[in-house]
Amino acid sequence: MKKFKVGHTYQTRSIGDHDSIFEIMVTSRTQKTVSYLYNGKQRRSNIKVDDNGEYKIMICH
Repeated sequence: MKKFKVGHTYQTRSIGDHDSIFEIMVTSRTQKTVSYLYNGKQRRSNIKVDDNGEYKIMICH
């Protein structure tokens, strides 16, 4: 199962704009949450799990 790893950087593309790339760097994690840097700000999200591994839903403001 894929899991978030502290110190790793993850990227994904916007569903509406292929040229827009979102990037986070994981700073810490627990079994249920992941803390990360996004656009220079520290954030935290709950981790969701399915058959493909861990993921989080990113809400952009």
